[in-house]
This record gives sequence, structure tokens and C-alpha cells, in this order.
Amino acid sequence: SDYMGGHYAGKFDFDTRISGVTSLNYEKSLIFDDLAGSDGSDGIKILASIEDHDSDPKWATRNVFGSSGDSSTVLIEGTINLAENDAVNSGVGVMVKNDEISWEPFYVTIEKLGQRTAIISPSELGLRISPSNGNLAPRGGANNACDESRPYSDRWEIKISKTSSNYAKKDYDACLDGSINDLCLVVRTEMDFWIWKISM
Repeated sequence: SDYMGGHYAGKFDFDTRISGVTSLNYEKSLIFDDLAGSDGSDGIKILASIEDHDSDPKWATRNVFGSSGDSSTVLIEGTINLAENDAVNSGVGVMVKNDEISWEPFYVTIEKLGQRTAIISPSELGLRISPSNGNLAPRGGANNACDESRPYSDRWEIKISKTSSNYAKKDYDACLDGSINDLCLVVRTEMDFWIWKISM
């Protein structure tokens, strides 16, 4: 069968050298449950970058709000409060975590809640997202064969911050056509997604 556990098996490339372990990116890392350590004691964990490509995959902007676009049915992780002054300097962070046994690239967007085509450039709102994309290691993390002291992490903090404190509510309203309360941060992997409301 081409399907395994409800997922298309072509996504995985199994390596016979290690039973039960995928060999995606095998030459760069070895993947075991919590091999890289979950407490950070085994080194400074890093985020793997996404390989160069001509365009983002289609799933990076897929609809996560449902066919009806009814925002009341959308699962919201929480609210990011950018109204505080320190949002200009240090920003506000949210955590994403990969529970899959495969590498999972992620992409971050700012959108209008419930509107599947309303992706907004952060710079239009005087905002900065860091990182805007990355590649989460399989569940438990992965060793870095190039530098054992810097294992790849299966989770990462995404920070959103203001580039200036001069933006006023009227500026946001003008940019968003009066829908400032519908602003949200969306993080997508191929297998999952997370949504946070943004309070300006």
C-alpha cells in the first residue's frame, strides 16, 4: 500500500540500516527518540533551514479556516499582545513543536481571521516575523553530523515584533479596512497548523 497510518508513504524514505527510523536527510543527521535531548543540556539547539526552492509549496497557504470561513469554529492557540511597549524591542514569542517522525518545514503568515485569501505582508503593518520559515527536526530532535554540539530542534519559538512604536490604531485600521480585531498569525506545516490572534 502507498499509505501508512493515513499518510502517503512516499513522504518517507526508510533506511534499512536503522529499524524504525526514517533516513530523510540521513547524511546530515541521525534521528532517534529524544537523541538530541529535550532539556537543552546536550548542546545549543538550532533550527534547520529550508532548502532553496523556486516557490513555496501550495500547502504553505492552504485554507485552515474551513470551507465556511466561520472564524467562530477556528481553534485559536491564544492571543499575541503587541500593545505593550516591549513588543518593539524584544517582541512576543509563540512556540511550535513537531510531533511527526519526519522533518517538517513550516511557514509563517499574517492573515485576516477566517479569510483564506487575505495574507498580509508584515511590513505593511510595521511588523517583523522571525523566523518566517524553517525546518523542524523529527519528534525528539536530530543530531547534527556537521556539529554535534548544535543538534537540530523539533520545536522553535517564532517571534513577532513591531518595527516602530509610531504606528497608531488608525494606521492599522486603514491598512486592514477596519478589521484590526481579525488579525492573526498562522503557522503551517504540511501536517499541522497553529493560529494565534494578534492584539495591536
